[in-house]
This record gives sequence, C-alpha cells and structure tokens, in this order.
Amino acid sequence: RTVLREHSVYFALAALVAFNLAVTPGFSNPFAARSLLFEAAPIVLIALGQNLAIATRGIDLSVGSVMALASASIAVFLPYGVGPALVGAVAVGAVVGLCNGLLVALLAIDPLISSLALLVAARG
Repeated sequence: RTVLREHSVYFALAALVAFNLAVTPGFSNPFAARSLLFEAAPIVLIALGQNLAIATRGIDLSVGSVMALASASIAVFLPYGVGPALVGAVAVGAVVGLCNGLLVALLAIDPLISSLALLVAARG
C-alpha cells in the first residue's frame, strides 16, 4: 500500500501512456513523442518555477504574462543577434521576477496581490 501511495504518479503516467497507445492512432510513432515533448517544454519550465513559488507557501499568477513579456522582448533584442536576444529575454524575466520577490520580501505584500499586479503590468 505504501509503495502504491509513494509511486502513484508513475502508475498514473504508465496507465495514461498505455491508454493512449491502445486508443490513439500514431501515438507509438517516435516523431509524435518528440513533438509532444517539444510542445510541452515551455509549460514544464513554467511549472517548475510555479512549483518553487508554491513550495514556499506563495502563489505566482504572473508566470504566463512574464513569459509572454520575455518572449516579446526577444523581438526587441533580435537586431543584436540571437544570443543577445535570448540573454535579454532571460534578463527581462529575471528582472520582473526580482521585482515580484522584492515586493513580497521587503514590502511584505501578499504574493497573490503582488503577482496579480505584475500580471497586469506585464500584460500592459
């Protein structure tokens, strides 16, 4: 029983893969698996950051908007080259995250409120 409880996520993943292999045509194609992994990569990165926020008893509503802002900043930095554009996008995301962290840590604003404010600011 404890093994089932500790590894239930893996059993659920195995059941989901087995179901899709049986029902979905073309799911066993390696190119389909590669495509799924490439499409899920941005969501996995955002989920990792959100996991860190939730693990510290907070919440971050602005992750999608910050990702969109960082993605849009690539177009601004692209005339300088691909490398500087990627570094600039990561820097924009880091600066917005730092602002959110400073609002929570130094000003003692609730993470829900500060991330909601940055969500609106990043979308603007």
